[in-house]
Amino acid sequence: MPAARVIGGIIGPAIQRERGRGRDPTLDIPSDFPMMAQMAITLAGFTALVDAAQRRDGQPLTLRERLHLGLIVQSAAFVVALGFVPGMLAHLPLTPERVWRLSIVAMAVAHCISWAYGWNTRMFTVLRAEVRGWERFVGLLTLPFGVLAVVAQVAIACGYFPGYTVFVYEAGLLLYLLVGLYSFVSLLLNRR
Repeated sequence: MPAARVIGGIIGPAIQRERGRGRDPTLDIPSDFPMMAQMAITLAGFTALVDAAQRRDGQPLTLRERLHLGLIVQSAAFVVALGFVPGMLAHLPLTPERVWRLSIVAMAVAHCISWAYGWNTRMFTVLRAEVRGWERFVGLLTLPFGVLAVVAQVAIACGYFPGYTVFVYEAGLLLYLLVGLYSFVSLLLNRR
């Protein structure tokens, strides 16, 4: 019984402060999140239109095309979903620091899902075998940025560098958009 009283004494005031107030007004969510989500949705939509217009009669997608289409859909879905995470968490009785820290954890999980997708679809094999020239160079150039992003996200989730949380979160969203844009341009310019 004393434990319940202690927990109630800690949580109760926080819940009372949140009732009627809605989202934490001290949480500064960057205004470019909705714009990034719109860009991701637009990118995925244009990809579908371009693919439908250029589709060859009865021929299946190549591994390269499947890789790029998968990356576009995945990056668009992650940008849209992750763009909502801080705002959704802001409705809970959490401090702004905790909201951003949990948002970073969600982004690190998304990156792990992304890499699992890449491993499962043999993305690196496709990059070596079917992707050539500038397309291969840019594809391989993004890999270190993805690794750096996950390392930064894990460090922030563990409590290091808290002043860079919002920057790393926005940079992660931008990285997803750039991967989607790279895949879109690759499909558009290098139809095989």
